[in-house]
Amino acid sequence: MADNQQIQKMIPDNRMEHMHGVAEYCYKHATDDFYKLDRTHMYILGLLHDCGYIQKKSHHEYFGGNLLKELGYKDWKEIYDHGKLLRTEDLNNKKLILLVEADMKVDIGGEEAGYDTRLEGVARRHGKDSRAYEICSRNVDFLRKLGRP
Repeated sequence: MADNQQIQKMIPDNRMEHMHGVAEYCYKHATDDFYKLDRTHMYILGLLHDCGYIQKKSHHEYFGGNLLKELGYKDWKEIYDHGKLLRTEDLNNKKLILLVEADMKVDIGGEEAGYDTRLEGVARRHGKDSRAYEICSRNVDFLRKLGRP
């Protein structure tokens, strides 16, 4: 089992700040009329969403989801899917939608910065022609069409 110092080496401080910011956003918006979810539950989901960075940077969502599945965490699938392209069939999964919304509004420093600022950060890190940017951009469009400004 990794201790706190080992985890801090695997997950940089700015990523930890982002994870905390996503957790706070999820907590704050869980009870919105659109979501009607449990705040504490969503806080934990937001806090865990990038835990896959412990294993690997690319495809962290798959590593994190699989890790949490092995540990018996009931919402491992939301972690696993938070980096995928949202589709109409995901409308019934409010936990996933809130998690992606939070992830797309909270910057790497953990601040609620909005979609456009978050997309700029993704473009800087991955490039506007990257698959990561394409997924994030299309998910932002999806969220905006849902009325999640």
